[in-house]
Amino acid sequence: MTHQRLQSLRLSSLALTGGSLLILILWPIYISEHGPTSFERNQLVFGQRTLFWGSLLGGLPNLMLAAGLVGLRSVVLAGIRSWARVGFGLTLLGLLVPAVVDLLTSSLGPPWFVPIVGIGSVLLAAAKWRDPLWRGRAAYLLLSLGILQAVAIAWFFMPKDVFDSINGYRLYGLMAHVLVGIGWMLLGVHFFRNLKGESISAA
Repeated sequence: MTHQRLQSLRLSSLALTGGSLLILILWPIYISEHGPTSFERNQLVFGQRTLFWGSLLGGLPNLMLAAGLVGLRSVVLAGIRSWARVGFGLTLLGLLVPAVVDLLTSSLGPPWFVPIVGIGSVLLAAAKWRDPLWRGRAAYLLLSLGILQAVAIAWFFMPKDVFDSINGYRLYGLMAHVLVGIGWMLLGVHFFRNLKGESISAA
């Protein structure tokens, strides 16, 4: 493992952290403009409307998270069985497809891909549970991401009158964006702090 390769992996870890930070910056702007219920207020924030902020929230952070995972693939995929690679593929699919669609359509689309990322995260967590580099923490974080995504999508599809009466869109965003964003951030920090040349093998 060369120093250059190790630095590349650490930059990928920073991409996870950076994408997470972007979520935590953009979501308060988006929700203040959209409003806490399913009825969009479409107010102006910094001269832009909901569609603009929604496209940024659904697009740029996901692209950064996907880039970080691709850069870390030698770590993530090392030593796992072929079935677990499906989890990696699902996670990337669930991040990239909505990111591209949101940026192309200038909107934040329905959360159809949230459960796909959740399933992928759980599969990866199961595959890496005893990996020394992950030391339990990263696997727990991925499992938590999967559970959060599952709860968020179930919350999103509750009856609309109940959903709106409890400001459900805001609560959904707290789970699907804020808490999930914090989880990705902690995962990026974990890898950045624990990556060592002797710990990494090619997938």
